[in-house]
Amino acid sequence: MRTIIKARWIIAALWIAMAAVLFITAPDMGQLTKEKGQIAVPEGYPSSYANKLLEQMSKDGDTDKSVVVVFQDKQLLPNREAALKKAITILEKDSSLHVSDITSYFDAEEDIQKQLLSKDRTTLLVPVTFDANKISAADFKAKVNEKLKPLKLDYEMTGQPLIDDDVITSSQEGLKKTEYITVGFILIVLILVFRSAVAPFVPLLAVALSYLVSQSVVAYLVEYADFPLSTFTQIFMVAIMFGIGTDYCILLLSRFKEELAHGKDKIEAILTTYKTAGKTVLFSGFAVLIGFTCIGFAEFQLYKSAVAVAVGVAVLILALLTIVPF
Repeated sequence: MRTIIKARWIIAALWIAMAAVLFITAPDMGQLTKEKGQIAVPEGYPSSYANKLLEQMSKDGDTDKSVVVVFQDKQLLPNREAALKKAITILEKDSSLHVSDITSYFDAEEDIQKQLLSKDRTTLLVPVTFDANKISAADFKAKVNEKLKPLKLDYEMTGQPLIDDDVITSSQEGLKKTEYITVGFILIVLILVFRSAVAPFVPLLAVALSYLVSQSVVAYLVEYADFPLSTFTQIFMVAIMFGIGTDYCILLLSRFKEELAHGKDKIEAILTTYKTAGKTVLFSGFAVLIGFTCIGFAEFQLYKSAVAVAVGVAVLILALLTIVPF
C-alpha cells in the first residue's frame, strides 16, 4: 500500500489513459446490444431446434424478415383505395426498402382478401418481407415512414424485427435514466453521510471510472470472444457496481476518518484503514465476483449476461485499491 500511495500520480495517469483509450477504441455497446443482445432460447429446446431447421432450409441464410403494415381509417375502402394502391406500389417497387415479397390486397385471391381486410373495412393488413442483410429493421421503418408520409395515410407497423428493435431502444433509454437517477441518489446519500463538498465525489469518481473501463472491456469480450450479452447487461452493471462500490467506499472513508480522529497522519490512517476495513472490502468483493462468475454457467441468455457484472466487480476492486487511497 505504501508503494501505491507513493506512485499515486503515476497510477492516476495510467487509469485516465487506460479509460480514454478503451472508451475511444472499444466497440459501441449500444450497437452490440442491437446485434447480439436478443434473448434467445437455449439449445436443446423444441423452439431452438425449429429455428435451426428454418435456417438450414433457407437458401438465403434466413436473412429475410417479415413485418406487417396496418392501415386504419374510417371506411378505408373504397374512400382511400387510390392512396392505398400507391402505398403498396411504393413498398413493392422502391429499391431502397429492399422488399423481397409483399402480399397486396388488390392482387390477392378472395379468400386471402378476407384475411387482410376487416369486416367493417376500416383496417387493412399488408404483410411485407425485406432483406435484413441490406437494411436494418429501424432503417426500414424510418424509410417507410418517409416514403408514405405524402400519402397522409394512418398506419402502424409491427412484427418481430420491429418489436426487438423497440425493446433494445427502450432498454438503452432506460439505461440512461438509470444512470442519472443512480448517480443523483447516491450523491445525495453521500453528502448526507459525509457532510462534505469533496468527499462524496471520491466514491463516485472511483465507481464511475470503474464502470467506464469495465463496460469497454465487456464490449471487447462480446465482439471478439462471444461473451454473453442482453439488453439488461448494462443495467445490471450500473445497479450492482454503483451499489456495492458506494457501500465499500463509505466503509473505507468512514474508517479513514476514525483513524484521523485517533491522531494518526494521513499516510498511517490510510495504511491502517486498508489493513482492517480494506480486508473486509476485498473479501466481500471477491465473494460477489465469484457469485456473478458462477451465473455465467447458466443456460438462459438473460441470466448468463449478468456475468458481465463479474468483470465490473474485478475492475472495481482494482479501483478501490488504487484510486480511493489517492
